[in-house]
Amino acid sequence: MRGDKMIEVNHLSFAYDPAEPVLSDICFQAGRGETIGLIGANGAGKSTFLRMLVGLELSFEGEILIAGERLEKKNLDQVRSRIGYVFQDSDSQLFMTTVEEDVAFAPRNYGFPEEEVRRRVDMALEKVHIEHLRGKSIYKLSGGEKKRAAIATILSMDPEVILMDEPSAALDPKNRRNLIHVINGLEGTRIIASHDLDFIRDTCERTVLLSEGRIIYDGPSQKVLQDRELLEAHNLELPLSLMHVITHTHDGSTHTHMFVHEHAAEHGKDHGTGHGADHGTGHEAMHQADHGTGHETEHGASGIDD
Repeated sequence: MRGDKMIEVNHLSFAYDPAEPVLSDICFQAGRGETIGLIGANGAGKSTFLRMLVGLELSFEGEILIAGERLEKKNLDQVRSRIGYVFQDSDSQLFMTTVEEDVAFAPRNYGFPEEEVRRRVDMALEKVHIEHLRGKSIYKLSGGEKKRAAIATILSMDPEVILMDEPSAALDPKNRRNLIHVINGLEGTRIIASHDLDFIRDTCERTVLLSEGRIIYDGPSQKVLQDRELLEAHNLELPLSLMHVITHTHDGSTHTHMFVHEHAAEHGKDHGTGHGADHGTGHEAMHQADHGTGHETEHGASGIDD
């Protein structure tokens, strides 16, 4: 963990129904400036954990501290002023007429002078590169523009902690790459819950794996995201950027195989094929060739470069 503790969670448990716990005995810390991925299959407790960190679920056992301050009903406003929460559905976060009005809403609501509100709006729009959308109507925005506008609404409060729930959901490749650049340029502690493990690989230095409400792994992203056995044991798959798809035809039958990169290379040698690619941190590429035996090779990835 880097630097000062911004978030500290001690023996946290929560259930909507006492017979079915959602989170069980969670202990977790996040340092200032860390970017942490939160992964797990559906129902693992990722979204619930984020909601608890921002005080949307308070009927829990255990303790949550934000910048050393205990999260309680009596100090919710003070704690929330340190945290920005980006919903999965941007339409749930954008409710004013224009982008500028939405981004200005929180600072105005907290009573900042108009000059300070304008400064914060300018800063937030610049950080997500949508200054040109300032006066645009919300309903005219694309999905990617809405996502960046939603992020700007929380940046206008200059949060020390940023929580994001499935930020890449429903984004096309271009807007997904744009969002990766935006997130990597942000300051503060960032926690990103996502099923998109390539997105986590491109943005998060540390990853927490949740399964059935418990932390199974907490450590370097590159380690867990390459651990096929661990991921599959908890109903996840390797990031596509670490997989290689080989399709070949023998005697009129087509066969498709998926390999981790090093295994794909060996398989290619066995079939007399060579596959050159820059696997970096999520580059997109497709290689198709006629090798005389009906081979087709596809390197599936989704990342920050074309």
